Amino acid sequence: MQNKKGFTLVELLAVIAILGILVAIAVPSTLAISKKIKTNMWENKKKLVSTAVELWEDDNKVNCSKYLPTLTIEQLIKQKYLKADDKSGEFTDNNNTDVRSRRVQEVATDISIRNTCSYYAIYIAEIDADMKASGFKQQIPSEGIPLSKALDEYCDSGCSSISKDNFFLFEGGVYEDYKIREKNDSYIAYRALYNYTVTMKLNGVTDRVIKQKVDNDLASVRLNYTPPKNYKVAKNTCYRTYYEDNEFQIYTSDAIYGDITCEINMVPKTTSNE
Repeated sequence: MQNKKGFTLVELLAVIAILGILVAIAVPSTLAISKKIKTNMWENKKKLVSTAVELWEDDNKVNCSKYLPTLTIEQLIKQKYLKADDKSGEFTDNNNTDVRSRRVQEVATDISIRNTCSYYAIYIAEIDADMKASGFKQQIPSEGIPLSKALDEYCDSGCSSISKDNFFLFEGGVYEDYKIREKNDSYIAYRALYNYTVTMKLNGVTDRVIKQKVDNDLASVRLNYTPPKNYKVAKNTCYRTYYEDNEFQIYTSDAIYGDITCEINMVPKTTSNE
């Protein structure tokens, strides 16, 4: 009969020791590779975010210093500037944590307002340099002055960056909506006038459609509408607009950041005591 010999205890221990060494070498390497892959994927995502923000800024042409800090990953996904990771709509970091609700700067720390809004930043710097080089005849009031007035009455010479032909409408509107003021020893151009369109209804029927400019630098502006007597407001969708002493007041105080379209419906008072 043939004699069959198995592994000795020493041989088994040797094999186990070798396997242990191999595992000790392989596992950390695998984990490191996996971590590197996740890190690279996240860095690529940040680049996608950077590109998405630049596209968003270019399409919206907004005052980035005012709006961009509130821009979130979720907004970029909803507006189709970014794609979610999967059908659930997630956009995750390298720790698989959903980051949709985070602001852009929190997600991609290498993206700053200055480089995502570089055109805006460069243009504002150009205006400041232009104003200082031309020399102003007098100090600009805190509520600012229209660009055309600054060009005609305040500049000794130059100021070409705020001329109608050269001015860039970075917040929409028209040239006449913009002013210039001093802030932190710099000259800042900004949009001050916004279009306010309100449909006034009586008992649900349109009475007038009012279109007027609202100066954001003023504390309040009266709406150009005198309602009939013994009427009260039943519905008001107009931002910062209140009915007081038989007239409507729009309280601006630098709180309006875009053109407004809204509706006010008034109905007769039911009793003389209302």
